[in-house]
Amino acid sequence: MTLDPVLGALLSGGVEASDISTPRPNELHCVLPADQLNALYHTACGVLGADLILMAADDRRSLADAFFVHYLFAHRTANWFLHASVRLDRRWPSKRNWAIEH
Repeated sequence: MTLDPVLGALLSGGVEASDISTPRPNELHCVLPADQLNALYHTACGVLGADLILMAADDRRSLADAFFVHYLFAHRTANWFLHASVRLDRRWPSKRNWAIEH
């Protein structure tokens, strides 16, 4: 299995992803700014046909002076996963910074 179509769709969909890695053959990990969440959702779910299956927050204020919100998308039939992380300001972030509008 190759993740090239997933990465290609993200990049052509205007998603400004960085720190892109593939720790396993069917997993693509990336980091993106909070203002890219709607583009990520549109591309992952609308274009690629994935589902958002998990959203979790990580309080790293003591280590990185920030919160991280992680989004896990999965394509059930093609068996791939997309894990995107967003770094948020250390102050309690407002919902508009990490919520996906669909």
